[in-house]
Amino acid sequence: MSEEIFVDAAAPVVRSDQHPLAFFKSTRPGTWLYASRAGRMARDGDRYRLGLVRKRRNQPSPSGGLELVTQGGALAAQIDIAALLPTPEDEAAWSETVRQERPFFFPGGGGVRFRPLGIRNGRMTISGLEGLVADPAAYREVPVGLQTTVPINLPLTADGADTLWRVLGTPVGFPIAVRFDYDYDVLYPGAHYRITANTRKVHEFFSLNVKARASYFGLVGGEGDVSVLRDELTGSGAVLIEWLVRPEGFDDARVAQLQNSIVDTFAKSALQMMVEEVVTDTEAPDPDGFFGGVSVKLKDVEEVATLDLSGEYRQNDLRTEVFSFSFSFQQLGLLPLDQYGVDVTGDNMLPITANLGKDPEHVQRYALQYGYVRADGTVQSDRAEATGADGLLLKGVVQWDPRDPRPERTDLQFLVDWEDLEWEDYTTALSEDNGDSGVLFQFTPGNFVRVISVLSDFGRSAPGAFASLEWRTALPPHADGTPAKDYSGGVIYEGTGVAGAADRFTVEFPYDNATAAQARFLWEAFLVEADGTVLTANGDEPLAQASTVLAVRARLRPAPRGAAAPRALAVLHSSADAPAPGAVPAAGA
Repeated sequence: MSEEIFVDAAAPVVRSDQHPLAFFKSTRPGTWLYASRAGRMARDGDRYRLGLVRKRRNQPSPSGGLELVTQGGALAAQIDIAALLPTPEDEAAWSETVRQERPFFFPGGGGVRFRPLGIRNGRMTISGLEGLVADPAAYREVPVGLQTTVPINLPLTADGADTLWRVLGTPVGFPIAVRFDYDYDVLYPGAHYRITANTRKVHEFFSLNVKARASYFGLVGGEGDVSVLRDELTGSGAVLIEWLVRPEGFDDARVAQLQNSIVDTFAKSALQMMVEEVVTDTEAPDPDGFFGGVSVKLKDVEEVATLDLSGEYRQNDLRTEVFSFSFSFQQLGLLPLDQYGVDVTGDNMLPITANLGKDPEHVQRYALQYGYVRADGTVQSDRAEATGADGLLLKGVVQWDPRDPRPERTDLQFLVDWEDLEWEDYTTALSEDNGDSGVLFQFTPGNFVRVISVLSDFGRSAPGAFASLEWRTALPPHADGTPAKDYSGGVIYEGTGVAGAADRFTVEFPYDNATAAQARFLWEAFLVEADGTVLTANGDEPLAQASTVLAVRARLRPAPRGAAAPRALAVLHSSADAPAPGAVPAAGA
């Protein structure tokens, strides 16, 4: 779907003091984009979508009797990352906020419209897991895509299960923080500038300014704090910006706004490379006061000393930048044990935790069947279903006759019925070991739907020019050997001159995460100029790396010999009474 709207780099982001939000000026007049500066625990009515499961078994005690000994456990939760829909009262308050903080962009008054910031390609990092899970490093930079809620299943060690069980119900909350990083698109005006940065001074600045560095990852600080950060970062000599060519038509006031935006982007980019982890912080103010409960730990200065943060930039383009926010489990204190804890103690019982994320945009329904095969060959099974709008967090139990042997495995069959009727349904069958933490099953819809942003300026081509952009997938067979459905599409542009709008459209399609390593995404663009000259560009990359297609005129090259523009372009070109492009002569012709 073509959007023709981007974040406008000419205005720095507004981090509201009154609302837990960030506001971004867009390239569409009167429209601002918004994004939450913190995740929220998903709810079912008045209850959080969260559960702590502990598995204990009877074992001989030193005294000769039996005692319950913890085998393992699981922490399951869903974090809501969807943009909240504002009420008219919210929009009025937000409008007042952006007018107060950015009066420069409202010289003649006028209304303000709001829409959610378009984010994609999510990554999640969970910190505070030392001593709770077997491999804390496995939960860093985990792809989560984009959906309404992100499911989290943590298989706990025996000590980890007991530790969290002791914490559950106390005022403290779990000492676990979750950081999310998402990509979004920014349009920069034409400019040429140089950034000279002293890496050690930048690190020193952020090491001393705890609140400043946390402001880029959670609800810490507002607009006033960010303004001070800019002044101190540049005033300390850590960063110097030199304008070589200013944007055309920008007076000193607009250049100052753009420079503030550039400093913000520089600070966030530098922090992305310097941050060790985002952690919970009991000293941080209550999140209901919009301050998040997290702090940011930096890497040692020697680890980052070789980073080159300087650079020279000639910009008149679309860029992908990163928006980050966090969630702290520590804010969830005093949770009733009888509502959020499941203590599985029977020797003939095993917990099963199924965690299916909410995604009403892509998922119509889920169906999960689970059970085991008895020694006599009969099957004991159960079933759970949910809509994509509801998702599911199931804390169940697999139980067998005490006289029967403990089943070694649990079998699962799972179906996702996508909302788009053209999409191939996802099905899988698994046989999972019955481990110490029971059976954990998780489905993150965003990891099975690829969202690719296609950015193009072909509409700014000279009048009389026509362009096309086509894309397709090359998906490998499913794990069971059956062929996967491929997807394709495209768009045609007519040149309207430099006053034309840049364009973005989003490509979405499902894929099998189990075979994603062999999947590819391909695209090809042609531009036929008014005089019949044919220019082209193309791309072919692994699906896992495909996030943005930058199809701009600056990347086009003369079409190779023997290549022909798509027939649709030739027809459009001829109907415009221009020289026919035809085919580029083959070598030796």
